[in-house]
Amino acid sequence: MGYYTYYTLEVFEKDRCTQISEELEAQLTKEIFRDWYTGDEEVPNTFVEVIGYDSYKWYNHDEDIQRVAMQHPDLYFVLEGRGEEFDDMWTKVYHGDKRMEQFVEIIYPSVEYMMEEIDDVE
Repeated sequence: MGYYTYYTLEVFEKDRCTQISEELEAQLTKEIFRDWYTGDEEVPNTFVEVIGYDSYKWYNHDEDIQRVAMQHPDLYFVLEGRGEEFDDMWTKVYHGDKRMEQFVEIIYPSVEYMMEEIDDVE
């Protein structure tokens, strides 16, 4: 059956604020998702056209993004994932041959704190 994840992908220029051009996004889309297509169909031009709005079993996303990030060391690739489990949320940043990931931490206040504060709620 497998595990499904919703992905979003953004790519930024060196200044970390400027998103890439439509032409570069079309090129990167073909490079990143090359194994998703058999050659008979046309590869879309944007990340959203490939992975937006639906969940996928993209088990080798690290390898796919890292491969392309190493070919474009001047770009920052930001991949976010939301899995089937409620706490499975993460962000990964790829830059050249480097990768960093952060996972969501859900922290609830202690019951003792809530019991002290409840009387102040109107």
